[in-house]
Amino acid sequence: MSKGPKAVGEGFLEAFEDLEDPRSRRCEHPLEELLLVALCAVTGRADSWVSVVSWAVLKADWLRKYLPFTNGIASHDTFSRVFGMLEAAKFEACFIRWMQHICPNLKGRTIAIDGKNLRGSHDGEQGMLHLVSAWHCEAGLTLGQVKTEAKSNEIRAIPELLDSLDIQHATVTIDAIGCQREIVDAIVSKKADFLVAVKNNQPSLAQAAESVFVGPPVPI
Repeated sequence: MSKGPKAVGEGFLEAFEDLEDPRSRRCEHPLEELLLVALCAVTGRADSWVSVVSWAVLKADWLRKYLPFTNGIASHDTFSRVFGMLEAAKFEACFIRWMQHICPNLKGRTIAIDGKNLRGSHDGEQGMLHLVSAWHCEAGLTLGQVKTEAKSNEIRAIPELLDSLDIQHATVTIDAIGCQREIVDAIVSKKADFLVAVKNNQPSLAQAAESVFVGPPVPI
């Protein structure tokens, strides 16, 4: 793939060069052009495929400084169809590779692990999408994310997400749902520090922690 603009981040197209185009025949709009447009437009706060295309039409001359766009900007239907066909796991692996290129050293940085429901992601047949993400607090970047079917599945998704990231010497923060021995062990095995909330989902641990900070009343 050709080298993309600095605005999308160094190494972006190189990170995605192994992502296969799901279309079976040669198409008017190469996958690298669709990826470049989508990322730049979303960075510019486009929140739908229609707004992605509107952004790209306005920025067409600028985009052609980096890729040819011989057949112009693809339609929003093309963006929706192609991105819907991409293999999510491979796309995620490419995305994480790109983020690691941008943030190669996480020493002393804070990585917040959290799960969120994506509003508007349900279509009547499929439930609302739930994502567990790793957020680089200092850089304001998502380093990676894993899809789950429900919030209750975060306990299984968090180790999967941690396994895909190089978090050595970083500090990982997680809310109380991540207060699990397996999750903490996964963080420690990555040579990272952790800050995990404790609530009554772990009653014995919560009571032990509270006893450290709550002493007998001080006489007045």
